[in-house]
Amino acid sequence: MTPDVVDRLIEHGHLDTVVATARSGEWFSAAGAVKELATQRDWESAWEVLAPFAETRWWHAIKVAADLLERQGRVDEAVGLVRAQAEGGERLAWSALARLLARHGRVDEAIEVLRPHLEDWLLLEALAEAAEGHGRDEEVTELLRPAVEDKLRTGEPWNAVILMGRVLERQGRVDEALDLLRHSNEADQYSFANEVEEFTAMLARHDRLEELRELAAEPDGGYAACALADRLAQRGRIDEGIAILRGAPGKWLSKVVHDLVRLLAESGRVDEIVEAARPEMEGRDCGCLLTEVVDVLVANGRAGEALDLIAEMARHHEHDENLVDSLGHQRLMLLAETGRLDEAIAEASTPAEDPYGFRADSLARLLEKAGRADEAIAVLIESGHNPSYAAGLLIERGRVEEAVAICRRPSATPAIAPSATDERHEECPF
Repeated sequence: MTPDVVDRLIEHGHLDTVVATARSGEWFSAAGAVKELATQRDWESAWEVLAPFAETRWWHAIKVAADLLERQGRVDEAVGLVRAQAEGGERLAWSALARLLARHGRVDEAIEVLRPHLEDWLLLEALAEAAEGHGRDEEVTELLRPAVEDKLRTGEPWNAVILMGRVLERQGRVDEALDLLRHSNEADQYSFANEVEEFTAMLARHDRLEELRELAAEPDGGYAACALADRLAQRGRIDEGIAILRGAPGKWLSKVVHDLVRLLAESGRVDEIVEAARPEMEGRDCGCLLTEVVDVLVANGRAGEALDLIAEMARHHEHDENLVDSLGHQRLMLLAETGRLDEAIAEASTPAEDPYGFRADSLARLLEKAGRADEAIAVLIESGHNPSYAAGLLIERGRVEEAVAICRRPSATPAIAPSATDERHEECPF
């Protein structure tokens, strides 16, 4: 069961169903049920659902348990639970423990927890964030210094210079922060784009616009141009910002063009968007940028132009099968947007190979748009793709048992706790 299906079930009043699937070993059902029960302050039921998962000592279930304890004011118990995980070797638990302690004013303990682990970029981040607002930035600066020296020498921890810059900035030591970032950026061997972006964003935050102008004129000045343009737009000088982006050099061109499209849309200059984006859309896999441009056109009542643009880009990238398939889906949606829904359904219904389910998904969405939800469900079930979408439609129609059935992962024995290597399980439901 995926989180969106769990949320849909709860929204439609089927918490009992979610609890039942949680009891059979579905983690997302358990996470969603615990979240809802905690909102209702039904702590006893929440613990009953969570207990089998927490008993496995799987970190993500323990994290939810600690959050439940914290919400009930049982902070020491929460700290003990997370500390045991950290001392047992769970890296994420060190970060969670420091943040938990800091939330409750125990900053000394938070810093001591992290002090032995400051070669780890994740725990460096926890240190900088947990200490914020507690008057400990001088100490944090000194703790960060060895990691900064390592970064300048070896490239790791990758975020040490960025974090030091942020801590210096919040102390009011902006020039020092900028000098450090500038020095790191100029050390070509271990300079990263995220440091360049941090540096230019800091210049913008402090209205160092002339410095940004000088950087924006350099061959690698794309990020500076974006930061300058955004700051000018914030100050009501959006046309000037657009001009800066139009004249920006080629490096990091994708970000420059995305920002240009956004500012043109914000300023109402929709006529200029397609031509501004065309070189980038023609020059590489243009899926994200094209979607952005299409959305702007549709939002401004120009779905016909968006349809023409989709066709043009499909011809231009005809050898990229995945992109062409994706553009085909967008084209069908745009046909419906322009009042040609029956034509779109007929086209999507034409038999064709559909290994990734694009066509089935398109047809289902068109059928749903036409008020033919039962047919949409049938298409999705037959294709075997996108069970979450099918489940959502089934839930809307009150067919809850069917929705649950198509979402259950086939398994001989349901596992209480999914693999901790699955990143989808890392987000706590609170």
